[in-house]
Amino acid sequence: MRILIGTNHFQEYAGSELVVLEMAECFFQEGCSVTICANFVADPMKKAAESSGISTLIASEDINAFDFDLVLTINQIAPLFTYKESKEMREHTRFIFLHVDINFCLSQLGLIHEPILADEVWFNSEEMKDHFVAKGSPIEKSYIFYNAAPSRFWLEKRPYNSKISNILMISNHLPEELKELKVLLKKKGISVKHIGQNGDEYGRIGPKILNNSDVVISIGKTAQYCVAHKTPFFVYDHFGGPGYLTPDNFERASRFNFSGRCCETKKSAEQLVDELDTGYCNAVKFFSNLENEKIGKFRLRPQIISLLSRVSESQTNSERLSLIENYRQEMEKEQALARGAAMFYRMWRGAHLTVEHYRSKEKS
Repeated sequence: MRILIGTNHFQEYAGSELVVLEMAECFFQEGCSVTICANFVADPMKKAAESSGISTLIASEDINAFDFDLVLTINQIAPLFTYKESKEMREHTRFIFLHVDINFCLSQLGLIHEPILADEVWFNSEEMKDHFVAKGSPIEKSYIFYNAAPSRFWLEKRPYNSKISNILMISNHLPEELKELKVLLKKKGISVKHIGQNGDEYGRIGPKILNNSDVVISIGKTAQYCVAHKTPFFVYDHFGGPGYLTPDNFERASRFNFSGRCCETKKSAEQLVDELDTGYCNAVKFFSNLENEKIGKFRLRPQIISLLSRVSESQTNSERLSLIENYRQEMEKEQALARGAAMFYRMWRGAHLTVEHYRSKEKS
């Protein structure tokens, strides 16, 4: 099958880009031909995708969505494509619209293309689904994919240390209390590594670094990695958070995508040190005993396989073309808005990279 995944930006090791890349890799591993397109494509994500056998393109009208068996879009990219009959047109194209951010302007519901084309609307959490269903997204098309983790993270069991000696912090926006926490932990003889922008390292997270970590402090997608890997996870970042995942807070934290919004409790560095120490043994017990019936929904591969099996259930593209003709004028208006958003983002991103380049030259 030919798969097209479209998004606004594909450059940094961050939330939506990682969702796109991991889904693309999973489709590729199932034997599909996969293309990622975006308004802005650059390294390191471009290199990561292409090294996995996935092609990348700049989103444009040159891409005919009907030439693909499955089109998965996020961040208002669908209006930029063409929808027309061609020699390469598939009999069926299944359209999936993803929403993974409540606040980002481009992550909101589409006005024309999404209601007309969407076979399924995917969300990363119950919080996200409830928010967008209340805004008008059809509940009968809603599906929660739980920011599911790739197969490489999943373990049946892992070894644990009796006390904490290595902590991994993962954040592109480390709050002050975590910066202070890092200093306090090092004074106690605990090794702390921060991966993220302005951290000790900047790169993609894999099972190897989790193998060497007693505890991971982060939010969002990293939680699913740790649940799969059975590594104690401490939910905390710029929203605050409940701390260690436990039997008492797991379901509520999951409902809010392990973002910390489940409680938005801010704590001092001293409080965090105490919670990390006193809660570690119970966290090890909880993670070592996680059962598949509780965490199976966080597996990515079964969801991708199931989605591929539903392609033939979609409306035929001949039928879609007839429907589109009734809304062609409205779709062209939304396309014009999407072009404007794409142009603005590319200009803004280009200017931002130029400033970063000159700042780095000044430092050197």
